[in-house]
Parts: sequence; structure tokens; C-alpha cells
Amino acid sequence: MTDVFRTPIGDMRVIEVFLYYDGPKLFSCKDRTGQKYFAILIDESEDGDRWFLIPVSDTRLERVRTGETGLRECVRYPENDWLWDVFIPFDGSKGDASLRYADTLQEHELPGPEATLSLPPRIHGEIQHRNDVEEEAVQSRRDILDITLSTPFDSHKLEVDYLAQVLLRVQSLLFSLATPRLADRGPIPKHVRESNTLMFAGSFVGSVGIRLETKGHATLLDTPAERGLELFMRLLETGGERAQLSRLLPSLSPRAVARYRSLLTMLHVGQLGLKAEWGSPFKGKRSAKLSHEQVRSALAVLEQDGDDMSQVLKVRGSLISVTSDATRRRYLFEFVSMDGDRFKGNLSPQLTNVRFNVPAYDVVAWIEELIELNPATGEEKVTYTLIGLRGMDFEVGEFPPEF
Repeated sequence: MTDVFRTPIGDMRVIEVFLYYDGPKLFSCKDRTGQKYFAILIDESEDGDRWFLIPVSDTRLERVRTGETGLRECVRYPENDWLWDVFIPFDGSKGDASLRYADTLQEHELPGPEATLSLPPRIHGEIQHRNDVEEEAVQSRRDILDITLSTPFDSHKLEVDYLAQVLLRVQSLLFSLATPRLADRGPIPKHVRESNTLMFAGSFVGSVGIRLETKGHATLLDTPAERGLELFMRLLETGGERAQLSRLLPSLSPRAVARYRSLLTMLHVGQLGLKAEWGSPFKGKRSAKLSHEQVRSALAVLEQDGDDMSQVLKVRGSLISVTSDATRRRYLFEFVSMDGDRFKGNLSPQLTNVRFNVPAYDVVAWIEELIELNPATGEEKVTYTLIGLRGMDFEVGEFPPEF
């Protein structure tokens, strides 16, 4: 193939050919203004070839090259919601081109669900000049979250274990915030975890700067992680202001409040400040930050609620085992929910004399979850106690009135 690709909308200079079989089938190119395109051969006939030319940014181009964005998504969701549908005849005539909006594309015109490239990235290492979070969100059709931790003495270094603990708490908080308050009594639903999982997407120059992006893509109207991220930003925006934080807390679940306290404690112990910048494909850009002093003030408000949180979870699944621990004079249980969540802990005193037939399938368990927070380190300890069990023809233990 020559370096020039002649089309009805102008000559294109070929950048990189990805698929060649009796001629090019898939390649990147750019026009005279520098606009880049993905060119995908859609149909072949005796008279000529039909192509889709999809305008792409550098970020989208790199994502498709490396397989982060599939070919189907590239075609189905163009960054500007449209692409060029061009026919190039073999007789050398000009051909024709039409602008196609994404919602007019038919299934047979799209690449298969598994069609992806897998080329090594062109850019390595630290992101020195990061894309704007809103621009990145629109291009990737994902929520983007930049986290910057300000460290003592403006150091650019932080222990890996400590950084991991902060990020784990951010993720745990988002899971809790994304769970509707009425559905909070129980394990975080599987679909909530999947749609709100954050992925590491790079680092950038800052005190300690980390770029995260959501695992799931946006729908036509919103993103799966929008609820949790919006509440996360609202929490940070209250700063350490007692009145604002006190107004917001009642709208959150006890689990979310406990998770926020855990994050703040970890920041306080490390003498860290936190800045977050959220980019949404639909809601623009939003930023907020907490200085170390604001972290301390917010903690003072939250600590009025105490350091521990207890709630009863109602879970359907299977009681796998009940065993005795003679050395510590206690009985242990193991329960697996329908979603695969595994609970291990103690039997309540009311159940220690009950004879269980295990495994017991398709039963409902009432499990008390206790989250204890170490105020000095921010470490969480979670313990479970089985307090009630109900099957088709039996019922043992305690059952809270609200259930």
C-alpha cells in the first residue's frame, strides 16, 4: 500500500497498517489538518470498496492500538458520535462519502465483540502532561478520577504499602456510596462492585499523583459509577466544615460513613492531604481537596458517632460448615452467598447448642457484621457472627424486627 490513501473527503497519509490481506483492511491515517482516523474496510464489491473512517484523538488511537478499547466500541461509539461512510470505486472516479451518526449503524456493519488489537503502547512511564480529566472521560467513555496526595515536606515519594491502603479505602468507600441506602444491609451487590471498580491508568507529576478510571463504560445517558463518584466529591467538598458535613452524613449509609472515617484516619496518620478531580463523559469536570487540617476537622465530626459500626446482614446462600474450636471454646461457621461472597466467623451464644445439618443449601442467614476501626492506624477489623438461620422447614436463632 502507498503512503497516500485517496478518499472522497481528501487524501490521507497512512500512519500504521494493522491488518493486511490481499490489500489493507484496517489502518490509521491522518488528513492534511492533522486529524487522525481509523480506516476499516466494511465491504468489497466488483465496483469498489466501502470504508468507515472514524475520527480519533491521540488517546483513542492509543487505546484501540493497545486493545484497551475494542474495534467494535471504536465504531459503535465514535468520540463525536459520527463517522464517514465512504465508497472508493476501482475506476479512479471520486466516489462518494456520507456522514453517519452512531445510532444509524446496523449490527452487520460492526466488528465482532472480540475484535481487538494488541500492540505495545507507544508511550511508556510517567504521564508528564496528562490529558484533562473531562477530555479523557469523553474520549474513553469512562469516569476518570485523579487522586493527588500531598505529603509532608512536599515529597514525591510515599511507601507502596501506605499508598495501597489509601487507594483500597477510596475503592471501598466508592462501593459503599454506590450502594443505595435501602439496599445497604448485606454484602455489596456483585453488579455494584463490577460497575464501580477503579482501574489504575497511570501516574502524573504531583506530590503523589495517580490516575484511575472506571472499569465499565458509559451508557447512552450516564455511567455506572456516577452515583458513587458524585457522593464522593460531595464529601470532599464539605472539607472540614462541621455544619456542611453534618447535613450530608444522614443521607449516607452507616457503612459509607464508616468507610469515609477509615479513609480520613489513614490520611491523618500519614499527615496527608488529598485532592480529587473527577471527569465525567456527561457531567463535565469537578474537583475538591482536603488539606491535612481539614482531614483532622472532618474526623472530629465523624468520631462523634463512635469508632465501630454494627449491622445485621440478611443473606441467601449455603451454610457450608459449622465447627468447634475447643482451644478457644467457640463455634465457627462458614457461609457462601448466592453471589459467591464468603462469610466466616462465630456462632452467637443462642446457636451454640443447635445441631446443624451441613451443608445446608438455599437458606437465609442473619449475620451480624462488626467493623472496628483502630483510631491510631486507621486499620479496619471486620468480624461476623451468625445470629439466625431459616430454611424451608426450620428456623433457629434471632431475627431483627425490620426483617
